[in-house]
Amino acid sequence: AREIARRLARTRDPDGAAADADLPNEVRLAGLLDLEEVTPASVVRRWQSRRPSPRPAAVIGQSSAGPLILDLIADGPHALLAGTTGAGKSELLRTLVASLAVTVDPEHLTFVLIDYKGGSAFDACADLPHTVGVVTDLDGHLASRALTCLEAELRYREERLRAAGASDLDGYVARGPDNPLPRLLVVVDEFAALAKELPAFMASLVDVAQRGRSLGVHLLLATQRPAGVVNDDIRANTNLRLALRLHDTPDAVDVVGDELPAKFPRGLPGRSALRLGPDELVVFQAARCTGPVPKRGAGGIVVERSERRPTDEPNPTDVDDEEPRSELEVAAEAIVEAADRLGVDAPHRPWVEPLPFPLAPDQLHDARE
Repeated sequence: AREIARRLARTRDPDGAAADADLPNEVRLAGLLDLEEVTPASVVRRWQSRRPSPRPAAVIGQSSAGPLILDLIADGPHALLAGTTGAGKSELLRTLVASLAVTVDPEHLTFVLIDYKGGSAFDACADLPHTVGVVTDLDGHLASRALTCLEAELRYREERLRAAGASDLDGYVARGPDNPLPRLLVVVDEFAALAKELPAFMASLVDVAQRGRSLGVHLLLATQRPAGVVNDDIRANTNLRLALRLHDTPDAVDVVGDELPAKFPRGLPGRSALRLGPDELVVFQAARCTGPVPKRGAGGIVVERSERRPTDEPNPTDVDDEEPRSELEVAAEAIVEAADRLGVDAPHRPWVEPLPFPLAPDQLHDARE
């Protein structure tokens, strides 16, 4: 037994956590989307190929086994993401949102994006046709209002399912209604700060998670500081756990059940560990979506302009003296144009815009309506 153990000591399990040595140090989202070019036409084809019941699944990075696909139904329905400053947490959130938007049309998937660490993480995602609401820490009242509206959204979905005689969203979709009910992904970046300022918010979010399982509502909670805010209720309701680099070993163990994220190199943003089950830990390199657009002919995302654009106007990606646009910005533009080409109606929103303040006298009539 001793001799066998010594011979096995130099081997490595290719499916284990140590397999991260085989991973690249950087991955571009455009190279993982399985599209020759991300244009309005290719996005339309991708959406149509997945109808009538597209799964909310999208590629988010590269593992030793190939592209890593995250499925909100099979792997979720709710997720917890942790990562210290500079580890690439916000980038991973943007990658997930962009990848899902390229894969699933707005009639079947929508986003509510809550950014409680400055308000700029989801700037490029705010104009996506899937995005039905953006909340930042710049308006504390809006956060409370958003929570109230999310609870109302659950009641709205319960009524829709009850009227269709369905017990859950899958049953509703199976009946093939003319008016589809999209899944709703609520992304909360830095929920630790949100929980500190609005203590009742987290308790209500847990309630949304529990009731939203069968209603097609998914939560993704992200934080830099999991200690003290990841309680038993959150653990019980987040089957999907992801961790980028973390400072403390207890935080890593608390999130993914392993100390590995505390050992990720400081100079390797995007290196992540994914806990899918009690015995399955996958190490991967998260894809980057905010890098500059590659030159035409290099593969990945290119710009396909609308026919409304003058033909003699230079393509921004071909002008060397202009600031290069990011892959996310160009992909978002392609997604918006794809929705326009299909004539996709604006999805149902969980809330209406707040009234302007101060309210001018000539706006009173419109406000009453």
